[in-house]
Amino acid sequence: MAAENPIAEGNPRRKKRPYRKSTSGCRNCKLRRVKCDEIKPRCQRCKTYGVLCNYDSSVPDLEMPVEGQGVWQAHRPEPLAAHKTALLPTPLPSTDTVCIDMPTLYPPELDRVSMDLLYRFKHRTLPTLGNPAIVSLYEKELFRLAFYNPILMHATLTKAAAHERYLSGFPVGRRSLLEVYHWSQCVALFNQKLSQPIQDQDRDPLWAAAASFGLISFSSIDSSKPEEVWPLKSPEPSDLQWLQLCEGKLVVWDLVKPLRPDSIFCSMSMEYGQLFSPTPPLAGMDEIPPQLAHVCNIDESSTRENNPYFGAVHALIQLQRLPQDQLSAMKCLSFTRQMHQPFKNLLKEKDPVALLIMALWYGRLRSVAWWIEQRAAIERQSICLYLERQHQEAGDIMDILPWEKGEKAEFVPTE
Repeated sequence: MAAENPIAEGNPRRKKRPYRKSTSGCRNCKLRRVKCDEIKPRCQRCKTYGVLCNYDSSVPDLEMPVEGQGVWQAHRPEPLAAHKTALLPTPLPSTDTVCIDMPTLYPPELDRVSMDLLYRFKHRTLPTLGNPAIVSLYEKELFRLAFYNPILMHATLTKAAAHERYLSGFPVGRRSLLEVYHWSQCVALFNQKLSQPIQDQDRDPLWAAAASFGLISFSSIDSSKPEEVWPLKSPEPSDLQWLQLCEGKLVVWDLVKPLRPDSIFCSMSMEYGQLFSPTPPLAGMDEIPPQLAHVCNIDESSTRENNPYFGAVHALIQLQRLPQDQLSAMKCLSFTRQMHQPFKNLLKEKDPVALLIMALWYGRLRSVAWWIEQRAAIERQSICLYLERQHQEAGDIMDILPWEKGEKAEFVPTE
């Protein structure tokens, strides 16, 4: 019987060919111990991770790129030293131990600052997200996925940095360097991924990142002055961007189908059902305050189809009835699902009744969640000022405006 040929085609014991390591790959790939395709000026792996390819020795490792005048140039962020005390106020228990559960091999771009943020996200930010199902899902699945998916990792670090900014007393209307960096990376990589056919392994991370967009956008506001935010400021394409992102999430939902049987989000079908289902109408007209019903032109014959304010008002009244300790972020956000397109159009046109409903909703959001608080306070003030200045003759609206004690005297300009 002939001896078995160990290198015969298809033989499981076939010897591997001698492998010679490449010396011409970029340093980022060498640092991450992954194979570089050696495409110049920027290899595919560096594009995927959102860093500047560094074949040239003058380019630092894992440098963030910015696009300018058709070429990629190194972006030098301002030094972290000026923000470090404010951004990272809580010391880690030990610098010699891994403070969160992670794979043995994790992306090397997770430097010490990033590891600090992850630790704080797990032990301080995650519990504030409110929904026990979200917290459990992060603990069981999403942390693990983040270490293998840069989009989800950047989204997680953005939320952590935003929470740090809030707790550290950063001036309202300003975002920290870390928050801006991770948010820009997350959005760039997210858009890049959506421009290609979606792979099965990317579906859950993409939805997890998309689900974070509303929180991140809502928590980021451009000014601390009511006169400099919507609706008082001059119109811009970015107005109500957080609401546009909520609409965009539905497109991602249809693409990745988070409730498919093999999805990690399948266990949250009940929570998503509550979020997306229409709020049941109130039992009768007597449950709506007469002044509000009059302003919104709601009567016994009103429906979602013939009155643009109907769904928002019914959802708002039910939110106002809930005790503060039962008012969760998810229940508050369910209000946005009752904003049918006719109502959103009126809101964008600064319709006074739609603005009034929005101000009442903002007034109900106080102390619900850290990422809601600042925008709710400032935009509510801006709406009240706008209505006071532009629709002062509408006495029925003025009577319902949710001014807080002492606020009207402070914000309404004197003659």
